[in-house]
Amino acid sequence: MIILLTIRSSKREVQMPKGSFCSLGISELDELLGGGVICGSIILVEGPPGAGKTTFAAKFLYEGAKRFNKKGAYLSFVEDRDSFHTFMKNLGLDFRKLEDKGLFIFIEGLPIPNEDAAKLILERHLVSIIEEGISQVVIDSLTVLVKAFGIERTREMLTTILREFKKLGVTAIIIAEKPRSYTEAELGMEEYIADVVIELNYRIEYGRIVRYMRVLKARGRPIPLSELYFRLTKEKVIEILKPVLYEDIPEIDVKTQYKTGLHVFDKLIGGVPRGSQTLIVIEPGLNSLEPLLMIMVPLIARYGGPAVIRSYTVSPNEIRRILLNYVKVLDLTLSLQKVLNETIIDTRNIYLMNIYELAVINAKADSGIRPKFMGIHDLNTVAEIYGDEKTYLILHVNNILNRRRLGITTFYTYVADIKRDRVPGIHIYDIILSIERIEAHGKLYYKITRLKHPLLGLSPIYEVYEPIKLVKEPFRT
Repeated sequence: MIILLTIRSSKREVQMPKGSFCSLGISELDELLGGGVICGSIILVEGPPGAGKTTFAAKFLYEGAKRFNKKGAYLSFVEDRDSFHTFMKNLGLDFRKLEDKGLFIFIEGLPIPNEDAAKLILERHLVSIIEEGISQVVIDSLTVLVKAFGIERTREMLTTILREFKKLGVTAIIIAEKPRSYTEAELGMEEYIADVVIELNYRIEYGRIVRYMRVLKARGRPIPLSELYFRLTKEKVIEILKPVLYEDIPEIDVKTQYKTGLHVFDKLIGGVPRGSQTLIVIEPGLNSLEPLLMIMVPLIARYGGPAVIRSYTVSPNEIRRILLNYVKVLDLTLSLQKVLNETIIDTRNIYLMNIYELAVINAKADSGIRPKFMGIHDLNTVAEIYGDEKTYLILHVNNILNRRRLGITTFYTYVADIKRDRVPGIHIYDIILSIERIEAHGKLYYKITRLKHPLLGLSPIYEVYEPIKLVKEPFRT
């Protein structure tokens, strides 16, 4: 049986000039595509249940109405109007207000008793779309139609609808289920008729859900980055976790160098160039936070801030306690308020987020605060929790390059036996130090070794000192 949709001619004119761009409702995705999609595009959004397809499509309509005053229609063969409104309101999208303003209509396509009924539903609502000046449409979902009438008959109906949309400059999203058992032969025909194909999906990593989208096709638009990770939030609904990416390697400022005033460190290192990234590899069993703060405190006292201390394992109160202890031990009491006022303690439970969220949150915080100094405690936790070393290194390197670009002089601690253990990405740091514990003549000594410095080379040079003498060394201004 051939299904024909009879659409009467309309005097409505195309609203958008040919080649103009339309927003998808997600600023980061629009930016990726060079301004959005071409108006009048047919966009296929596919993925398994729970991937966020309905949310993505609704965000497209909502932002189009709110920001650009575009009328939108949601034709659903999946859920009723009340369920849609309730679900979207919980996400912060109040479509009832848009309905009251005449900017949105929800069309219930349920139930679909037979092919003739489907034809009448589609024909009737297509006419209303034309007459009411709708410029953005969502059809949810193509899979329901295919299951009811088969691929060939659905294609006939769809071809007629989409041809009319193209004439009118209507931008349409078609939702399709893409089961995890998907094969190209079963569910491939939609991709050929679409101008843009976006796949939404998710996976579970260590008990955390990781959501991502893939831009598989975008006719007439560039796709510089095909895979994007995202999360669902109350504020943005869909927040793209866009990584910081640099094609070039930012230079550090070797002309501006900071000294701690600690005799052992300054003798070994000389100065720390502005924007340099220093890794401190600490022997297991030693407190990895203390050396970090021992370096940070005199730098803040001498040069000011702002400064950030970031930890994934130690509480703010414990960090503050050790910080205050070094202010006293280093005889910097007169600088106490300066150190406290200009130090931001940044701690978070990374078990509640995936590595993509963590990388983007950190990059945004770094760019927003733009501190002079930063100390990042216990990189082991990040590397061990998330497991995927390749992904960890890609995101970590990009954030390191971002800190270099911003001129943030940063110190990182990593607990490992430098002689036996492999430290991921050790080559990416500008300065590398190791701290070991040795015993001689019944006394405990620390051995600090400089393994790399941008101005002093790669030859290992070390100093041995007693912990009590290091902290009692007079602070030099």
